[in-house]
Amino acid sequence: MRFYPLLTACGGNDEGSTETGKNGADLGDKDITLVSDTYVEAEASTYLAKQALEKVGYNVKVTDVDLGPMFASIADGSGDASLTAWLPNTHKEYWDKYSDQIEKVGTVIDEAPLGLVVPDYMEDITSIEDLADNKNNIGDKLEWKITGVSPGAGQMKMTEQDVMPSYGLDDKWELIESSDAGMSSALAAAIEKKEPIVVTLWYPHWAFQRWDLRLLDDPKNEYGDPDAIYSIGRKGLKEDFPAAYKILSQFHIELEDNEAVMDDLEKNVDPDEAAQNYLDDHPELMDKWLDGVGEE
Repeated sequence: MRFYPLLTACGGNDEGSTETGKNGADLGDKDITLVSDTYVEAEASTYLAKQALEKVGYNVKVTDVDLGPMFASIADGSGDASLTAWLPNTHKEYWDKYSDQIEKVGTVIDEAPLGLVVPDYMEDITSIEDLADNKNNIGDKLEWKITGVSPGAGQMKMTEQDVMPSYGLDDKWELIESSDAGMSSALAAAIEKKEPIVVTLWYPHWAFQRWDLRLLDDPKNEYGDPDAIYSIGRKGLKEDFPAAYKILSQFHIELEDNEAVMDDLEKNVDPDEAAQNYLDDHPELMDKWLDGVGEE
């Protein structure tokens, strides 16, 4: 991950100033800041969108921050747009706090399921209820621990506040705070030894490209129906960046698009290179995102 300090002022254009980009695109201000949270899923979408914005002439800055500061930066105008708002469930807390200062721009991914996940070789563990029932002594084998990610993640809060109490897991099971990298490392180590493990995980994620994994059934639907992932922007985004607003409103990908770029990122491919490599093989995506931007 690349970390940059947040900007301290709004990136809007000066009154009356505008830039014309490639193919006659009405850029507005030429310098735009995309804000990403620190998860690789967000990085993949952000750098794909960066390629599209640069294609028409924008100078794109990417800042990587934790989830709370990501929403705050869009709300206060220190960032212009983000590609990773999971709604209506996972990021509900942040949306409720900042929704009067930000707006949805487009739908990046239609459905992004999340929940508790195990490797496929754990054949007898198919439901969260199996954890509650300690089926095949799964709790004892795992020392009653579920491997999670960072404590500020929406899924962690849902798991701890809703899922575990509802299924009675909070009596014995413990949700271990970690990070995306830490959880992935623990998952890799367990799979290498073919040992049991339960992790918090979500689609899209590169792990589903690399290993055979199973999302546990959630018969009580405590995780809710799958969120959509939205692009969001600060107030005034459309007026300050007309072409960027149109591109982001049309920026839509499938789970497998995101996961393929993520897989390269996890192999330490430069983010710009990973995004460009994928778009070289899928030029139809760029055509779709830039449709109607500038002159025909």
